[in-house]
Amino acid sequence: MGNSPVERPVLGIVSLSLIYSWVVLCVGGQCHDGERGALTKFRNGLNDPLNRLSSWGNHSDCCRWRGIACDKKTGYVTKLDLRNPYPISLEIREVSGHGYWNLSGRLDLSLLELKHLRYVDLSLNSFEGNSIPAFLGSLSELRYLNLSYSGFHGNIPPQLGNLSKLEYLDVSSSETALAIDSLQWLGNMHNLRYLDMTYVNLERAGEHWLHMINQLPLIQEFRCEYCGLTNLPPTLSFINFTSIAVLDLSHNSFHSTIPNWIANLSHLVSLDLSYNSLNATIPDWLPELHFLQEIKLAKGILYGEIPMSIGNITSLVELDFSENRINGSIPESISNLHQLELLDLSFNNIDGGTTLDKLCQLKKLKVFSLAECNLTGTIPACLGEFSSLEVINLWSNQLDGALPDTLGQLAQLSLLQIGHNSLSGTVSEVHFKYLSNLLFLDFSSNFLTLRFNDDWSPPFNLSVSSLRSCHLGPQFPSWLKTQKQLFQLDISYANISGNLPEWFWGISPAILNLSRNMIEAKLQNPLKVAQGGLVDLSYNLFWGPIPSMLNDVFLVDISNNKFSGPLPQHMSQAFPSLKFFYASNNQISGTIPISIGEMDLMLLDLSKNNLRGSIPPTIGNCRQLIVLDLSENFLQGEIPETIGSLNSLKYLHMEKNNLSGQIPYSIYNSSNLETIDLGENRLFGNIPASIGNFSRLRKLRLRSNLLSGKIPPQLAQAQSLHVLDLAHNNLTGLIPPSFGKMFANANQDQDIMEEILILRDDIPVDMGYYKDNLFVLRKGQMQEYTSTLFLVTSLDLSNNNLEGKILEELTNNSTLLLLNLAHNHFTGNIPKNIGGMSLLESLDLSSNQLSGSIPQSLSFLTSLSYLNLSYNNLSGRIPSGPQLQVLDYPSIYWGNPELCGPPFTDMCPGDNHTRTGEGIGDEGQENENEETDMLWVYSGIAPGFTVGFSGVLLILMFKESWRLSFFQFADTLSTKLSLHAR
Repeated sequence: MGNSPVERPVLGIVSLSLIYSWVVLCVGGQCHDGERGALTKFRNGLNDPLNRLSSWGNHSDCCRWRGIACDKKTGYVTKLDLRNPYPISLEIREVSGHGYWNLSGRLDLSLLELKHLRYVDLSLNSFEGNSIPAFLGSLSELRYLNLSYSGFHGNIPPQLGNLSKLEYLDVSSSETALAIDSLQWLGNMHNLRYLDMTYVNLERAGEHWLHMINQLPLIQEFRCEYCGLTNLPPTLSFINFTSIAVLDLSHNSFHSTIPNWIANLSHLVSLDLSYNSLNATIPDWLPELHFLQEIKLAKGILYGEIPMSIGNITSLVELDFSENRINGSIPESISNLHQLELLDLSFNNIDGGTTLDKLCQLKKLKVFSLAECNLTGTIPACLGEFSSLEVINLWSNQLDGALPDTLGQLAQLSLLQIGHNSLSGTVSEVHFKYLSNLLFLDFSSNFLTLRFNDDWSPPFNLSVSSLRSCHLGPQFPSWLKTQKQLFQLDISYANISGNLPEWFWGISPAILNLSRNMIEAKLQNPLKVAQGGLVDLSYNLFWGPIPSMLNDVFLVDISNNKFSGPLPQHMSQAFPSLKFFYASNNQISGTIPISIGEMDLMLLDLSKNNLRGSIPPTIGNCRQLIVLDLSENFLQGEIPETIGSLNSLKYLHMEKNNLSGQIPYSIYNSSNLETIDLGENRLFGNIPASIGNFSRLRKLRLRSNLLSGKIPPQLAQAQSLHVLDLAHNNLTGLIPPSFGKMFANANQDQDIMEEILILRDDIPVDMGYYKDNLFVLRKGQMQEYTSTLFLVTSLDLSNNNLEGKILEELTNNSTLLLLNLAHNHFTGNIPKNIGGMSLLESLDLSSNQLSGSIPQSLSFLTSLSYLNLSYNNLSGRIPSGPQLQVLDYPSIYWGNPELCGPPFTDMCPGDNHTRTGEGIGDEGQENENEETDMLWVYSGIAPGFTVGFSGVLLILMFKESWRLSFFQFADTLSTKLSLHAR
């Protein structure tokens, strides 16, 4: 049958459609020649070290090239995705230059020929040295632009504001290499839904930055971490960006309250204002944000209690109030948050007595962090029911009791940190039964005992194991043999004794702490340790020679052991990358090798050994040295002049050696010195006046040398000085008048941590530090100070040949605790205002030629616990007072024959005469009664003594055996006394 006239046109249209579709399928998907050439030219401007773009050019169709996508109908390039699929850490990138897959180079203008481009992603590459090209603002069809973490620097070009169709813009980075002078260009980007400016410097963007963000009506996610913002407006005249769901303004410098306009962001899902100085209580309008799933207000200045209404935000998935000043207890209503996966209230002032039982309903928790929250009670067994739990951090609370064995059911757990509590009991295999994902284990500073079968093979493979102060011994824990991926192992204070097993050094953790045990072993030589590692073997019984290291190590602490023999002669080869070497209190002998100067040491502690010979001048090549401690050895010779080359030196200890010669004047160049201790040597000559120019000098100890000359008045210019010990030398002359205000700044702006040298952020707090120490004469005895050294203010000029009067101005040093001027030739009176030194605890002015009376103000020194004024020419009545009545030892005043009154029995002139006239009254009557009572006592004692002694004489007269025994005893006693006198 033939086709009808109506059917023929319809068939024709269908045929044409089929032909057109066939043409599109066969031709339309092909890359256009012009765009292929543009892409080739763009690639030529890039550095591609691993030929990541090898497919570019191997095929004529550029739509098949890696990272390129085209419109299926037109064939035009719409997508350029060169995102690095394998980003690596910045540390590795610095070593390799471009990383494994990172592209670098420049962005060529040929990109503008791709006029249909809608999507560009250049993130996670290395375009260092280049700014973001302004021509990107001419890609008018662009909807997506991701330049994050690509190494661009300089100002972000305002031409990006021409991209009116843009919906997604990410210019974030890991450092503040990018900046913006103004956000005005955002005003044209009305379609923008996502904006990430993390680490973009907005300090110059002005106080109206938020008003520009508020002009983006469709914005759903805005991130601006580390942007240097300082102004967070408390109010907005109108709210335009009500569609926003994610607002991240963390890590800025806001000093304000939490603004109330946030309450109007009804679609808000995530709010992050962490790491700002927001001085506020937790807002009561938070429950009104019904879609809220994440609240992050960590490390602000939040105070007050967590409101009960927090339990009404039932959609909440993450709640982070950590590192604030929140007090009160955890509200019961928090148990209503059944969707909660992250709870972090760490480092707050939660009321003591708060227990964890109320949190047993939060069964979806993945992260549970309440470190340092004053929690008490036990760890509840219900935690074992939280099948999704990945992190438990209850570090540094007051938890006690045993560890529940239900924790062994948490198959997803990767971090278990319960150190620094008071947990006790035994931990066994059952506590780890299903913990196959455990990577981080911290049981440190508890009272736990770990007991496992010898053949136990743990289900986990730890990265960090901190078991400090747990009871693991006496045998070395055999289960550690299976832990092949340990990065950090701390089993210090673990009661381990005996030898180390052969397999132990096969573990080779990067951070190893075996200190404070009783391990007795000779180390392998060379010793196998991890590359760049830290090894602390201190306070054990290790013996034998000091081994070299197979790999470069950063820190080695072998102090307080029994290592012997010489130091390796080629130190720089034995420890090629060593920065910190603690080897004090061993039996190391020989000399300090010359090769020490080839090392980049920051700390060298060889104190309390048997080292001899001289200090090699090459020590001056260690320009990074911060601590140099060679004290308590047998070193001799002069201190090398090269010591002045140590510009970074803070702590210099060479006391208790046999060093001679003069203090090198080159020491002036070491202007960062805080401690100089050259005491108990044989140094002679003058004290260099240049030491007074050390603005940071806190402790100067030169006692027990042969120094002579006058005390340089310039020493008083060391404004931070709080310990000056020049005792037992041959110093002459007067106390410089400048000493009158010498300790005016002592103990100001000082913190206990000034005595601790923190080495590196990744080093545990109990490793890699240095506590300065100093011996100070206090109350007649030498005492060693370490942690409390910063509290001591002391001036000791005793046992010299100083003369003249004691400066009245010296009493202006009101912060001084210890003052010793004994055994000199001081004359004149004790300063009358000595009572103004209100903190003085110890005062020794003995063995001088002081005269006159003791000032009454001495009785005002309420902290005084040691006083010695003996062997002077003092006269008159000894003053009385509450504190002096406690110090009632006559030896304090011996050698002053003109002194009278208590505690001496010698009465002062006039004390025995009856006083007459006004003012006697009842007091005079009371004294008279006391004298009468004493008279009756003496009158009773005298007859009793007479009768008793007469009886003894009568027996000796008539009893011959008694008489012979008595005279033999008397003769023997007389002989012994005469021999003793000789």
